[in-house]
Amino acid sequence: MSDQMQVSRSLRWRWFLDDVREHSRLIWRLYASRMYTWDRR
Repeated sequence: MSDQMQVSRSLRWRWFLDDVREHSRLIWRLYASRMYTWDRR
């Protein structure tokens, strides 16, 4: 029982990390594009 709980927790943690990585990538792209447009003006 405890083993299953540990596995589910680790899986959830991995999914959470993946989500954070994806969101950070999207935010970085938005930030980079905004800075690029500001530089061009």
